[in-house]
Amino acid sequence: MKYVLGFVFIGSDKILLQLKNRGGDYLNGKLNGLGGKIEEGESAISAMVREYFEETGDDRYLDWHKFSSIFYKNGVELNVFACTVSDGFYDNIEWSSQDSNAEKLFVFNLNDVDWNCCVSNLEHMIKLILL
Repeated sequence: MKYVLGFVFIGSDKILLQLKNRGGDYLNGKLNGLGGKIEEGESAISAMVREYFEETGDDRYLDWHKFSSIFYKNGVELNVFACTVSDGFYDNIEWSSQDSNAEKLFVFNLNDVDWNCCVSNLEHMIKLILL
């Protein structure tokens, strides 16, 4: 199984995170980036663009950069992406997910994220991306 996970950094000090409401005990009720499964015949970048649109309803171009691929022992491949948008990018947006089971989106100041409310490896991943 192949997945994408994307982080949108806003200006120099904010991040867009999603409160997961599915995905088992590892994800459910935790904050994480945006993403999902790569569909058959789809590239990782195409999946990231699609997942971002499906989860936000925002069809604007984002300059996604692949940060890493993580390969887990259970056969899962996680393709991690990041992008940075300007400080006011989300000022007047109305989130309109294409997903009927939409997960809530939040903009956090990076200094205010409660890492205990996040997926277990999120803090380390974010810090590596920001190096």
